[in-house]
Amino acid sequence: MCNWGTDKIIYVIRRNNNLTSDGWHPVAVDFCIADEVQQMNNRGIITTGCCCGHGKRPPEVLVSLESKELLDKFGYLYEIYEDRTLLVNLKK
Repeated sequence: MCNWGTDKIIYVIRRNNNLTSDGWHPVAVDFCIADEVQQMNNRGIITTGCCCGHGKRPPEVLVSLESKELLDKFGYLYEIYEDRTLLVNLKK
């Protein structure tokens, strides 16, 4: 767990996003989950948001539905969230 505002810059995949071009983009992520979120992207999993929970709830990562097969391949547990996004609960 880290304090709110303790971030690390990582590079995430963006694809089929109206707000930005396809490719790798820098984003600030909670420091304590940054390496795991980076690893997910390095595996081709398209993450769309995340939060470590800051000690109030478990860490979570939002993932594009198109990455479902990769989540299964790498053994991530997830649930459908808002019809087109998957919610991955990270174990910390």
